[in-house]
Amino acid sequence: MSLVFTTGCETDKAIKRAAELAAKESQVSSTARTIDAITEAAQPPKLPELPAYCRGKEYAGVTQDTPADVGVVKYDQALTREHKRTDACAALYDKLTRR
Repeated sequence: MSLVFTTGCETDKAIKRAAELAAKESQVSSTARTIDAITEAAQPPKLPELPAYCRGKEYAGVTQDTPADVGVVKYDQALTREHKRTDACAALYDKLTRR
């Protein structure tokens, strides 16, 4: 009969150990979820692919045969187009990062 009681005590100890282990695993799991949430929040926003328009280049089309005054005007026009593109792409980036 004492064997039955000893077995019962051992079973209670095993149940208690299992409960303690489950509690520790729960704490570890909770901590891991918290760390995952903090890590995810710290990530920069996922930006879409940069439009092809933003990767474009402008060329003035000036050659050696182009007169100097015409070359200056062509370069100015190309630079103006490039600045407009830069402004449009910067506005797109700002809009996407302000979410």
